Amino acid sequence: MKESVKGTIALFFSYIAWGLHPLYWKLLQHVSSMEILMHRVLWSVVFGVALVTMQRHWGAFRAFLRRDKKGLAWLAAGGFSVALNWFLFIWAVNHGRILETSLAYFINPLVSMLFGYLFFSERMRPLQKAAIALAFSGVAMQCWIVGSIPFVSLGIALSFAIYGAIKKKVSVDPGVGLLIETAFVAPIALLYLIYAQRSGVAAYPYTAVTNLLLAGGGVIAAIPLVLFSFGTQRVPLSTVGFMQFLSPSITFTIGTLVYAEPLNRARFFTFAIIWLALLIYILDAVRNRSAGK
Repeated sequence: MKESVKGTIALFFSYIAWGLHPLYWKLLQHVSSMEILMHRVLWSVVFGVALVTMQRHWGAFRAFLRRDKKGLAWLAAGGFSVALNWFLFIWAVNHGRILETSLAYFINPLVSMLFGYLFFSERMRPLQKAAIALAFSGVAMQCWIVGSIPFVSLGIALSFAIYGAIKKKVSVDPGVGLLIETAFVAPIALLYLIYAQRSGVAAYPYTAVTNLLLAGGGVIAAIPLVLFSFGTQRVPLSTVGFMQFLSPSITFTIGTLVYAEPLNRARFFTFAIIWLALLIYILDAVRNRSAGK
């Protein structure tokens, strides 16, 4: 199997997993979003240690620490970028704003394409440029109609696009990369949980079910990240962006059908414009693939 095919399969399963995440985080609504995030970070570190141990990649871990100081800095930035992304997503899900997360991840593929063009010299065809311009016009229209900027959607989209670009830039084993980037955030997570528990703002002590869900949050966070890291190192960022429409399609369905979030006029028109932008990109990609370009 070609490496590009392996990467595409890994990305497919990572996006399916991310699309289903709202169902999981809704089970933890009784815990604050910041508290969930910090547990997610710490349990991701635990999972990363277990993964590196099972794969016997501690040699690769030590070698990376010795040889690539710039890569370490990039992974640190990636860790904080994905932590911000996690927080905004969890907060939105548990405050009845799943559709805003869906909008974010419909925008994100186009941001990924733009980053590929700006930072990795990936060629962009005229229709791809038109798709990006159309998507951002949809966001601008929502700002004009509603009278406010969709900060949550834009924050989620940009933080994950930055994370994707970093993972593309740094060549590292996926498990090793996950452990390093989450380890940079872990001290802050631990200090926050100690502070929250001592100040009485934490939901601690937890029930047995809550304990399992918080620990499981690290696993369901880590597995898609490992798959995503594996995939981004084997396919162009434009392909990463193209496949990402899977995740927001699932969250959009969950938000509207499972949790009955309102689809008002401004939100509907924004989605419609971005769907049109994605359709233009997909048709352009199919046409050029058929032509062998």
